[in-house]
Amino acid sequence: AQLLTEPLVQDQGSLKLEEVKSIEFKDVTFTYPDAQVPCLKNISFKMRAGDQLGILGSVSSGKSTLLQLLIRFYEPQQGQILINEI
Repeated sequence: AQLLTEPLVQDQGSLKLEEVKSIEFKDVTFTYPDAQVPCLKNISFKMRAGDQLGILGSVSSGKSTLLQLLIRFYEPQQGQILINEI
């Protein structure tokens, strides 16, 4: 059987990264499909290589969503996620 669906994330080309020097979330807002309230709203931070970040929060507060957005499992509805300023 073949599953005929459109992916949520449309690939707009890829970039080969030799080394991650920085990760930046700029005013990122994300709402899960079929949800009415954003899971993340206006999230901004920048990390450079060697930095450490602790993310604390209750269940369903958006901790895992940050990673899912970073690996492009989902796309934010608003804002930018930059790796090495790209």
